Amino acid sequence: MPVDAQYGVPRPAKLAHLLDLARAAHVNLLRVWGGGLLETEEFYGLCDRLGLMVWQEFSMSSSGMASTPALDQEFVDLMEREAHAVVPPRRHHPSLVLWCGGNELQDEKGNPLDESAPVLRALRDAVGRLDPERAWLPSSLSGVEFLNRADNIARNPDGLHDVHGPWEHQGLAEHNGLYDSGTCLLHSEFGVEGMANRRTLEHLVPDEADRWPAGRENPVYAHLGAWWNNAPLIQDAFGARIDDVDTMRRASQHLQYDGLRYALEANRRRAFRSSGTLPWQFNEPVPNAWCTAAVDHRGDPKPAYHGVRRAYRPLHVCAAFTGPAWAGRETVTAEVWAWATGPLPAGTAVARIVDAYGTEAARRSWPLTPTAAGEIGRPLHLGTLSAPLEAVGTDVFFLDLALNDTAGTALARNRYLCSRTTDLAPLLDLPPARIEAVAEPHEESADRGRIRLRHVDGPAAPGLIFEDARPYDRPGWAVFGDNVIDLLPGEETAVDVVWREAPPDDRVVRISGWNTGEHHVR
Repeated sequence: MPVDAQYGVPRPAKLAHLLDLARAAHVNLLRVWGGGLLETEEFYGLCDRLGLMVWQEFSMSSSGMASTPALDQEFVDLMEREAHAVVPPRRHHPSLVLWCGGNELQDEKGNPLDESAPVLRALRDAVGRLDPERAWLPSSLSGVEFLNRADNIARNPDGLHDVHGPWEHQGLAEHNGLYDSGTCLLHSEFGVEGMANRRTLEHLVPDEADRWPAGRENPVYAHLGAWWNNAPLIQDAFGARIDDVDTMRRASQHLQYDGLRYALEANRRRAFRSSGTLPWQFNEPVPNAWCTAAVDHRGDPKPAYHGVRRAYRPLHVCAAFTGPAWAGRETVTAEVWAWATGPLPAGTAVARIVDAYGTEAARRSWPLTPTAAGEIGRPLHLGTLSAPLEAVGTDVFFLDLALNDTAGTALARNRYLCSRTTDLAPLLDLPPARIEAVAEPHEESADRGRIRLRHVDGPAAPGLIFEDARPYDRPGWAVFGDNVIDLLPGEETAVDVVWREAPPDDRVVRISGWNTGEHHVR
């Protein structure tokens, strides 16, 4: 998405910040959406330097009125002139890998459009003359089926080549199953929605009384991302017990984080049939109260950003399972997977089911060797982890996964928050946990530091979120090396923080979780 809807105003620091965030999340391709802009020289120059590939679409997109481009010759000629204006100034950039006719262009029957459409045929021919070495696609998506939907997968499993959707969390019982059943070759647009970060919401809706209720029934939210407002689904996932905006924000952001992470992992488990996955959307050009963006308009990552970053890691361990709410099942079962962009390390993979007090209900381990996957980059199915549900001691529990080197040091970790009940409401009933957060300065840079986090007492402290606690209008950003931390009893961890373009006088970090209250660290 464009950095800002007011795109005529240069914002070089914000652009550099956003692209640095993309690179830090292990992103290697950015799709410049056909409903947005033909991006700038500054954008392409930064992508060149950061090693980010660019998929650039022409300015045509689906809409609420029509998704079929005009057929008249005047429009075709206009778009051909557009190609002659925009292709030559950008074709020297090594980051540019693909030209695309536009976003979600369809025929009158709703099928993805190809070059049988006069305007797409003209654009293809123009690109072929002006930039013949670049790849070309007529539209994103390019079919055969349009939507990544369960009925399409069942009816035509080999017809999901480049598909879009869904853009919403599918619910605790359905979400994981949809992505586990996926067959597409390229998933070039899909997402999960969630509320804005705290200070963005407070800036958007300054009167506290106007922030609740947070659903579409509140007219204040009508123009603040109502399309993505899924408050009823959030209530359903938490037993209809949410009665304040802070809990609604935390709950919605948890589902966005968890749902997007799982979707990416499911697609990556299908390598190499699945050749790419591009979640919608990285950033937002206007501030919204609800949105599918992983980074909000101010430039602050939402928890979902860190879910994407975790799933895109070059060394990763994950699980496939039916969903986070386990009531009605006798056994908790998960299939454990690992992969690496290079050879797997020598060591051990460890999978556990642990309750909120760290008591193990199940544990399995598997040896890792550099040749275990048989092919570099291919996902490795390690095995099955299971335990009787009645053996899990608390309503809140975790699937805890780690890849350890030969010395037992964790090289990659991943945790999934689960419930023994029908929903995630037990998170609202967790007894208090006590944590300790201490700032450690960097020896060489005043703009860098580390926050050491230690569990002191009580049950696990899940979903610990680090936020820049300064007012919304203060310049710059706090960039955290990790976020959304689940601390089990007795654990400690350290999170790096970099202050980017931020004055040193009022730097403060807020740390909060489901059952920890708030901690402020300077």
